[in-house]
Amino acid sequence: MKRTTLLQLLSVTVLTVWMIWLTIGMNSQPKVAYVHSEYLFENYLGTIESYKVLEAKTKKWGDNLDSLSKSYRATFISYDTHGEKLHLEEKAKLGRKLQQQEQVFNKYHESVEKMKLEEDQKLTQSVIKQIDAYLKEYALKNGYDLIIGAGTSSSLVYGGKGYDVTDDVLNFINQKYRGE
Repeated sequence: MKRTTLLQLLSVTVLTVWMIWLTIGMNSQPKVAYVHSEYLFENYLGTIESYKVLEAKTKKWGDNLDSLSKSYRATFISYDTHGEKLHLEEKAKLGRKLQQQEQVFNKYHESVEKMKLEEDQKLTQSVIKQIDAYLKEYALKNGYDLIIGAGTSSSLVYGGKGYDVTDDVLNFINQKYRGE
């Protein structure tokens, strides 16, 4: 008999605790917000500074291409203007030089395009990792259970203005980037 009473008491206690937990869990609403992902990416200071570095590298590579192009044009003009007056051997030598310069230019141009693409991808991935880390820190600091990224590649169809924390997040991540 004591055993039955003890089991009944235990069952009632478990049921009561479960109902209280369920009631509390049902009444607490998750804190949810969204951000405009592209806007954050484009206006984050880390993005802006990273792409300034990429622009400087791209300019340097472009200057090198211009130099190779000028050298090729000078050789071509020399070949075109003086070609008829040159001996056959000198003309062939100048023709080979033109071919070599063209090959060097084309190879360098291809490698520049590849380097630009790789550098852009590397910078983009690095910036996204920074933003994600700061965004997580922002969410934890401000008690958010969920922050959704809105933009052209997301499936968020609508979010009320009260749920938009883009400007707050941008200020937060830029302060973090500056070390504040």
